[in-house]
Amino acid sequence: MSLIKKTPEKFKEVTLSDYEKMKDIERTLHICDVLERNRYTLSTAPISNKDQSHLRGKNMRILWFAVAEHQDQNHWYGNVSFRIKLRDILSNFPHKKMYFLEVIERISSIQSRILITSKRLESVQPAIPFDIKSLGFPIHQDSLGNFYHLNKIRDEKSHHILEILIDIDDDNEAGYIFQMSRRSAVDHSMANSGEFCACYKYNTRQETCPHPHPKEETTRIISTLLPGYLTISSDSTAPMNKLGQHIFRSSKRPDNRSPSNMAARKKKARIVTSRDLHL
Repeated sequence: MSLIKKTPEKFKEVTLSDYEKMKDIERTLHICDVLERNRYTLSTAPISNKDQSHLRGKNMRILWFAVAEHQDQNHWYGNVSFRIKLRDILSNFPHKKMYFLEVIERISSIQSRILITSKRLESVQPAIPFDIKSLGFPIHQDSLGNFYHLNKIRDEKSHHILEILIDIDDDNEAGYIFQMSRRSAVDHSMANSGEFCACYKYNTRQETCPHPHPKEETTRIISTLLPGYLTISSDSTAPMNKLGQHIFRSSKRPDNRSPSNMAARKKKARIVTSRDLHL
C-alpha cells in the first residue's frame, strides 16, 4: 500500500460542494478491544510507527475519532461505535485547540488528520492552526455553527477520509468523553471481504478479522456479556438507559474527580474476556 505523508496546507480549488454536513464523530472498536480494555472509559494509546504520523515519539495519549458512518453500512474500524458531537468536545474542553496535523495520500484515498490538544503549538509542529470558517481545510463551520467535513479533493477518485485525534490530559477526560458518548453496535460483516475500507485494523496488517459480524450479532454478544453497555440512540449526545432517561448531561463541566458512578459500575461488572465470545 503506497502512501505519501505530507505536512498540512490549505487544499486549493475547494468549494462548499466538496463538503458534507457532519452530524457526529465516532470512535469504533472491535468486540475484543471493548472486552479486554477498561470498559467504562475510552482507552488511549500513544502514537506508534504503524500510525504513520508526525506525532510519533511525542508524549501524547490519543483517542482516535472519525466522521460517523451510516449505521447500516459496513464500518471500517470495528463493531461498537462511540458517537459524540464535535461541538460538545470543543465546548466542554475549551482549553484545547484544534490544529491541522497532516495529510496521508494513498492510492485511492486521502486522509487528513485534525489534532485537538491543550499542548502549545511548538510541541505539536508541523501541525498548524487554521480558520475553521475558511474553505480549503478538512473541517468547515458555517455562520450558523454547523460543521462540515471535506468529502472529496480534486476529483471523485480521491476519496477523502477525516481522522480526529483528541490528545487526553488525564483519565478523567477519557471517562467524561465515554459518559457523553452514545454506544451502539454497527455492521462489520464485510470485514473479510477484501473490499476497500472493509477492516482497517486487520486488513491493513493482511490478517483475518476475528469479528466480521452484522450489528445484530454484535448487539447479542455485547448485551450478553455487558448488560446495559449499549445505549439507546437519540439526537442527544448523552447516554440513555433502557427507559429512555438521560444518565448524564453533556453540558455539565468535567469534574476533577473520577466520573460519577464509574466505580460502582466497575464493581458490578462481570469480568469477561474475548474467550467468552462463543456465547
